[in-house]
This record gives sequence, structure tokens and C-alpha cells, in this order.
Amino acid sequence: MKFRSFFWTITAGAIIIFLVSMVGLGWIATRRSAVNLLKGGVNTFPSGAVFVPKQAPAMVSLLANPEKINALRQVTLPLKDRKGDRQQWQQWEQDLTAKIGLDYQKDIKPWLGDEITLAITALDLDRTSRNGAQPGYILAAETKNTKLAKECLRDFYSQQDKVDIEQYKGANIISTNKNSSIWSGVVVGNFVLFANQPRILKEAINQAQAINLSLEQSDYYQAVLNNILQPHIGIGYVDVLSFSAWLDKSAVFVHSNNQETLGMSLSINKSDLAAQTLLLEAENTLDNFATNKSI
Repeated sequence: MKFRSFFWTITAGAIIIFLVSMVGLGWIATRRSAVNLLKGGVNTFPSGAVFVPKQAPAMVSLLANPEKINALRQVTLPLKDRKGDRQQWQQWEQDLTAKIGLDYQKDIKPWLGDEITLAITALDLDRTSRNGAQPGYILAAETKNTKLAKECLRDFYSQQDKVDIEQYKGANIISTNKNSSIWSGVVVGNFVLFANQPRILKEAINQAQAINLSLEQSDYYQAVLNNILQPHIGIGYVDVLSFSAWLDKSAVFVHSNNQETLGMSLSINKSDLAAQTLLLEAENTLDNFATNKSI
């Protein structure tokens, strides 16, 4: 799976750095709005966690619009390097959104807000061993303009063959034929959700409306957030055992009474990125360290 190498980077404490790179970054027009990130980032946490199931093996979130981060990045580069770097970022952004069948510049950038959350939702969607493990994935992108987001999605899907629109609890889930590489999409509140199966979007809507089904209500996830004290631009959450099963392409994992959870935060530190990693067992912090990595 394409996303296995993507999530493997989490265990090295660099997943959010990779996400920042792969999402792609714009140009200097948003430089002024990026100034607030100089203190290290924001003090908020992912709202998109409400769409992620409580038992999710892993989730990563970028909590600042890529354009703002790129504005800071560009001013740290020599003038001679800016054009080439900008072209490289644009290629990266196309590569990421190509994984879900969309064009970043045309289909996502116009309405994208300040959060992008990507998660593994399940180890095996159909729960059958005949075809091996079939993981589920969801991407939740905050929108700064819901009307524009709906227009962009409508324009995109109108160009595809065999498009299905299913109404579910007041939302329109748009899907292509089952063999397509294009993910299903739906607009829910101020988020646009994409998933590799329409049923994941239905489950996401259910989780957002329920009291105790989403990752946001998980004690382990809240323990990770309680240990993130500094401003940040991204965070990551990993259930170590189930994530290991995902890496092994397994549909099951060995249960343990002492769940290990890996948490991460990424902050801006002048021209560098500071990554903090936490390893939690039950409610006890086993390890807590920080490293700096050049942006």
C-alpha cells in the first residue's frame, strides 16, 4: 500500500515533517498571516479527530495552512533558491493529492483551511482473510469556504465516469465506480472528508454524532494531548500494537492489557522544526524527548 511507507515515518518521529512536505506549499502572499506561527505554532488540537474511530491505529494532523508555513520557509531561503524550492513543493503537493485522485491547486487549495488530518481507520474493512488485509483510510480537510469546497468537488466529480451520489444523514456522499483510484468525498460541517471506501464516510458521520465512538473521546488520545504543552503546527497519534499489525499487513493484532501509545508534536523553532515524541504506556509517560530538524 502507498500509505504504509507514509505512516512508517511516524515511528521515526518525522511523520508530520513528511506531511508538511507532501501536502505542498504556496507562495509569499500569506506571509503576514504566518507571523503568528513564529511563536512555534498554535495551541489548538485536531477537530478532525471527531471523524476518526476510537480504535484507529494511527492519525496525523497538520494544524496550519500549508501556504502560511511556506511563507515562513521562503523567507529563510536565499533569493536564488526560492524559485526552485517553490517548484519542488508544487510537485510534492501534486504527488500527495494524486493519491486520492485530486489536483491540489484546482480542487483543494482554493478552499483549504488550517487543518489536514489523515488516519488509518481500520486494519481490514471487509474482515475476510480471502483477499488479505484491506485497510481503511480517511482524510479530513478543514474548509475556510464550505460553498467553494462544494463547488470544487462538484466540478471535479462531474468530469468522472460512473459517479454515484448517496444521501446520508443530510450529507451527499460522492463516489466513483469501485475500481477507481479516486476516493469518495463528502462535505460535513466545515470539513471535507475523503476516504478509500464510501462506508468509511458513513462511519465518520456516525462517530461525529455519537457520544463515545470517535478518537476524540479516547482516554489514550487525550493522554497524548495532555502531554503536548508547547505551541505546535502538527501532532501525531499511534496505537503501537495495531499500527505494527498494519505495517505487517495483518488484519489482526495481539491484544495487551497495557496499551502503548506513541504521540508526537511538531513546532517551529526559528528556521528549524522541533519534533517532540512521547511514548505512553497506560497512563504513564515512559519516554519524552525532543529533536530539531531543519525545515
